Amino acid sequence: SKFCEQQHALGQSERKPKSLLFTDVYSTLTSLVGNNILQPRAITPYGYTVDIQLNLDAALNPVSFKDSENAVYKIAIMLYNADSYTNCEHRLKGYHQMKQRHLEILGYKVIGLSDSLWNAMFMTEPKAKQEYLRKLIWSS
Repeated sequence: SKFCEQQHALGQSERKPKSLLFTDVYSTLTSLVGNNILQPRAITPYGYTVDIQLNLDAALNPVSFKDSENAVYKIAIMLYNADSYTNCEHRLKGYHQMKQRHLEILGYKVIGLSDSLWNAMFMTEPKAKQEYLRKLIWSS
């Protein structure tokens, strides 16, 4: 459909060089779940680009993308910079809100990470970042 084509085109334009935020979050997640579990820059059936996708089975264990048919839960980790938020209030701008809602409708649990939070003082230790992601992913 035309909507899917537009989203795919937007997804292609979102393929920027990997940022420091992406690299740091990806390596922290890899230390939590291991290699070959995460799918960077995943494209959904409706053409949306997900920064990092993680699949979990019914027991909430990470599932490799080769075994994605065993996945029960899909986690979409979206990375946001200051331009993704409104100026006065710390709220996502319209396109990002819509994308988050559509991903939720598609069955994803969406986790948004802002660069300002990721680089905050309380997140300077790698263990703090791991624990933060663990709570976001495996909380009910």
